Amino acid sequence: MDGQMQSRQLQQQDSRHINPRIIKYGLIYFFIIFIITSTLIGFGAYNILAYPNVYAGVYINDVYVGGETRESIAAKLIEKYQSALESKTITITSKGKIKQFSCKEIDAAYDIDEAISQAFNVGRVGNPIKRLFTISSIKKNNVIIPLEIQADMEKIKSKIKELADQVDIPVKEYETKVEKDRLKIINGTHGEKINLSQAADTVLETIMSGDSDSIQLIAEIIKPKDIDVDELYRQICVEPANAYYQVKDYRINIVPHITGRRFNKEEAKKIIDSHQSEGEEFFIPLTVVQPEIVKEELELKLFRDRLSQYTTSFNVNYVERSHNILLAANEINGIVLGPGDVFSYNEVVGERTPELGYQNAKVYVGGKIIDGIGGGICQVSSTLYNAVLFSDLEVINRVNHSMTVAYVPIGQDAAVAYGLLDFKFRNNTAWPIKLVSKLKGGQVTFEIWGTNEVIGKSVSIENIIVQTIPFTVKYVDDPNLEEGKTVIQQKGSNGFVVDTYKIIKQDGKVISKKLISRSTYRPLEQIEARGTKKVVQATEPKTNDQNNQKPEQNQQPKTPEQSQQPQGSPEKPQVQEITEPAAPNAI
Repeated sequence: MDGQMQSRQLQQQDSRHINPRIIKYGLIYFFIIFIITSTLIGFGAYNILAYPNVYAGVYINDVYVGGETRESIAAKLIEKYQSALESKTITITSKGKIKQFSCKEIDAAYDIDEAISQAFNVGRVGNPIKRLFTISSIKKNNVIIPLEIQADMEKIKSKIKELADQVDIPVKEYETKVEKDRLKIINGTHGEKINLSQAADTVLETIMSGDSDSIQLIAEIIKPKDIDVDELYRQICVEPANAYYQVKDYRINIVPHITGRRFNKEEAKKIIDSHQSEGEEFFIPLTVVQPEIVKEELELKLFRDRLSQYTTSFNVNYVERSHNILLAANEINGIVLGPGDVFSYNEVVGERTPELGYQNAKVYVGGKIIDGIGGGICQVSSTLYNAVLFSDLEVINRVNHSMTVAYVPIGQDAAVAYGLLDFKFRNNTAWPIKLVSKLKGGQVTFEIWGTNEVIGKSVSIENIIVQTIPFTVKYVDDPNLEEGKTVIQQKGSNGFVVDTYKIIKQDGKVISKKLISRSTYRPLEQIEARGTKKVVQATEPKTNDQNNQKPEQNQQPKTPEQSQQPQGSPEKPQVQEITEPAAPNAI
């Protein structure tokens, strides 16, 4: 024991006295070996990570592509797969019908580029350590990348639709028909339809799997919609609606009535539930509800009564004036006014211009007769004014001429001038009215048609002259006229102040008499020429014929109104169509 203990003590003393140089060189040697080993490992890892081709252990489908470049892989896959795919024929069938097409027709092709990209990505995702682990692992556990097929799905659907058009049976929904007081219903029948989207997916999956070149497509059964009682009620049943009229732009449109229909929902549901067979026909009783006003009754009431008629005469030989009367009257013919609507003469007839066909005819300007566009249209407005008066319509705007006219009684004329004077009235009845113009044999007539709800009512007009304004005479010396002779160059006419009354009678009894207008007509000055030319005395005695010869007088030119009067008729005052300020106006 003592010997052993001494030996151990000696060994411990020796170890404490190891040469330090040995330790130093040992450490240097260790670090050199470590650096060399690490460098070799790092260089090897770098070479592995920088490898340009597909790593070992990678397959695309059943083609080994480890160590291959992109170009070599593409060449292998095209040779083995793509050429065969393009020549492959697909057959789709359904209900005994057949449709064939090649994969090339639907642009079917392997997605080679995508498969190659996936192959190259193996071992190239993650940090270097993860990559090295993956690269090492796939050598033992191979990676297989599927080679997908792509195709134009719309072209596949188009091919399927060609087959579907032969086998599809459209679903037939239930039908309804109203037959007087009952509703006829025919139940729908089911249809059969190939679902194009689902069928296209099936075709593509079959091509990709390569299991078969023939595909059986099953048509889906499409059932008709069930009859919903509430929906059926909304479709068939309606509330009654009266016929009515609409007046727009002086024209009338009649909207037809609607006959109401109803049925009992509970009763209808029981009938429907008891008739469920496809294509079965059955009936549901209807309740018919008539509206208060039907179209036929409304049409009978509209324009059924002639409310008034008024006619004036004109000279048909005065062609231009007659033409203007025709144009203006035709513009008014057929005009319809709804209750409360206002008629404007200038708005309806429009501006009287040559472009619209109006011609020159005699008009009055400042007390003189001259040619002007639209002469004669005031006779149209005055004729219509009188028809309005006798219809008892509401006159809104009317202006008398500055002097009396020949074609209507004094106080019953209506002057118009575009942009200056207008004739307006309102339909104050409860129904539409229609204006009808007629021209025949030198007469213009206006009729007003409406619905007379007051039987036995009549209208008359009374004009009372409250003042007569005598005309004055103006003398003008005429050196070309022999002394002692006188010629009337312009015949004068008296002026008047006239009150016009409208008298309403009911069953022959006066119920109202109302002053509707006061018309003031100014007098027309008479102009007489007096001769101032000295008479030369003849040396020879005058014969009896010469002594008895009366002075010759010039004839006064006639107004357009006077030219219309038949020979022998009493003279009328000359006509001027416009009040001050003087402006052209048609007469």
